This record gives sequence, structure tokens and C-alpha cells, in this order.
Amino acid sequence: MNRQLLAPLELRHSFMSMGSLPPARFSRVSPWADVDLDGQLDNLHGVPQTWIASLTHPVLFSTPLDMARWMQALFYERRVLSEDSLVQMLAIPDGAPDPEGGSYGLGIVDLTDLLGIKAIGYGGSTLGSSAAALYLPDHGVSLAWAVNTGESPRTLADRLMRSTWFSLSEVLLASMPGEAAPATAGLESE
Repeated sequence: MNRQLLAPLELRHSFMSMGSLPPARFSRVSPWADVDLDGQLDNLHGVPQTWIASLTHPVLFSTPLDMARWMQALFYERRVLSEDSLVQMLAIPDGAPDPEGGSYGLGIVDLTDLLGIKAIGYGGSTLGSSAAALYLPDHGVSLAWAVNTGESPRTLADRLMRSTWFSLSEVLLASMPGEAAPATAGLESE
């Protein structure tokens, strides 16, 4: 993964793991989650999360800037998949709702109805962190953000993909022509 995708796309702040934590050179924020269900977020910094080692699928650690760069390389520059594979990825069948909102394709969610603008992307969370990335095809723009709370993707969509998007969209879209030059934006919160 690192040799085939991350290095060639210059995603220097991304790390693919099969259960290990990123190397020390990767800075990380403290994860927060309400682990004791008292209604207050608990700081999980230094708390061993050995359950990660039991995951059978790879985990990608990344930054919002690298996530936005990935979306640009995949959708705007078309440097990741063949044209046929990209068409298949974006062919979202009728009646394929994503449980977190939108319509699910092959590893991508069409968020157009959810956000009120043509948008595709993906979001997710784990204990203590959540992230999402969007690509706006009509504008050639990618957006990504990450927060250090372990909210569910549904909550992430409610709090960020809706409220943040609606707050930013007016300003962003007012400054972008329909065929805007490619751009990336990353928002980080601690």
C-alpha cells in the first residue's frame, strides 16, 4: 500500500497498519471517547488500545490534508483507478442506501441528497477519532476533516458533514466558479 499508492501520490502523512500504531514520526492528537458512559468524554491518551491488534482489516492513519489529496488524485486527476474501475465505483445502484446517510457504491457514498450539492465521499470513526472526506465534482474541489472524538459516522455526518458543510458552503461556493481549478482544504480540530 505504501509503495503502490501512498508514496507515489506523495501522501507523506498517511500510514497503513495491520494492527500496529503509526511510527513515532507521525504526530497524533489524544483520542477522546465516553468510555464509562457518564456523559463526559474521557482522554484516552496513553491508554493501551490493544483491541486494534485484533482487527483483521488494515487501518489507515492520515491527516485531513492527505485525505483531500487522495480525493483529488482519485477523482480529479484520475491517477488511482482505471477509467472503467472508476465508472464501476461510482455506479451506485438504486436502493443502495448507506446506513449513515447517502447512497453507497463501491467504497464511496453519494452525499448529494444529504448535503444539497453534488458530493461524493466517505467518513468513519473508531474509538477516539472520526474523519470524513468529500469531493465536489462540479467544482473539482476536495474537502476533508478529522476530529479526535470517537463519535459514530452517523453523529459525524450530523455534526460535521451537515452543520460544518452548511456553514462553509456559502463562503466556499461563493468564491468558486462552476469549473474551478483544483483545490484542497483540510480542517483539523483538537
